[in-house]
Amino acid sequence: MELVTLSPDLGSYFGSDEGILVVKAPADPSLELKDGDVILDIGGRTPTSPEHAMRILRSYEAGESLRLGVIREKRRVNLDIQVPATSETGDDVPGVAEPARFERKIIIGPPEEA
Repeated sequence: MELVTLSPDLGSYFGSDEGILVVKAPADPSLELKDGDVILDIGGRTPTSPEHAMRILRSYEAGESLRLGVIREKRRVNLDIQVPATSETGDDVPGVAEPARFERKIIIGPPEEA
């Protein structure tokens, strides 16, 4: 899922002066978000940035219900959804595992003895 902060020009186009724009909707259709939706609130909480919106979404556990307040086609719509179960897709949505992050350890100097 790709989110951006709504600029004044985008806000005018989408019919809102606040919110988080969904540039690319999540692959999992259970969130019911579409490209071009403007997220106004998540479970009654107002996200202030795309990162904040993702933190709010990730705070819910699989199976929990929540309401997303969005603007779709310049109209306010409430989406009552159930957070999807964890999957291995790596898509960045609640209930879905984050992509794996690997760290490489670099050691400078003589090798440690076992």
